[in-house]
Amino acid sequence: MTKKANKQAIIDIIRMNLAWESEEDTEKELHFYHITDALNRKWQTIGLNVSDAIQVFEQGNDDNWTRIIEPAPYNPNLSTNDLINMLNISPEATGIRNDMQIILNTVERRNEYVM
Repeated sequence: MTKKANKQAIIDIIRMNLAWESEEDTEKELHFYHITDALNRKWQTIGLNVSDAIQVFEQGNDDNWTRIIEPAPYNPNLSTNDLINMLNISPEATGIRNDMQIILNTVERRNEYVM
């Protein structure tokens, strides 16, 4: 199975509990971090600091270090344009924009895609 990199924009990151204590140096202690992405999903990852946690998050979802702890809430008003904006799809990407409008043609499909 291939790992998927998490290229989703990070909206919020919060340092949580200690994951691994270091008796030698507090800078080498691992903490859990909770991340909220642009699709409003909540993730848990680990890191020595915020930069390290972001780097671990961007390596991908492998369930060992980074996993979704809360899927995106159902949005009854989610439009294709909203989804395109959340995913930061450029105006030049006409192929993907057209495909999204055809395939994700109901609010249920768009929410399923987000989850």
